[in-house]
Amino acid sequence: MDDGKSQTASYIIDFIGEGDPPETFDYIVSTSIAKSEQKVTDASFKGKGRLEEGNIQHEVRVAEDEVIVAEFSWDGKTEKVVLELK
Repeated sequence: MDDGKSQTASYIIDFIGEGDPPETFDYIVSTSIAKSEQKVTDASFKGKGRLEEGNIQHEVRVAEDEVIVAEFSWDGKTEKVVLELK
């Protein structure tokens, strides 16, 4: 049931670094306006550095002008990336 407050999302994470991708990594996807956060630990790339997640249920609806940030952590390193809505 769509109550207008939640939505389903999908995303793809591609490893674009040099060398082999890390065996596992953690990441957090957070939004600026909706103040939602999704934490994933021990994620891993399948195949050639690609992770696809589909039909993720968010408790809040993301606005068109929302800033979405993904923070990745692996092997003692951290990187933040601003994501685009499509």
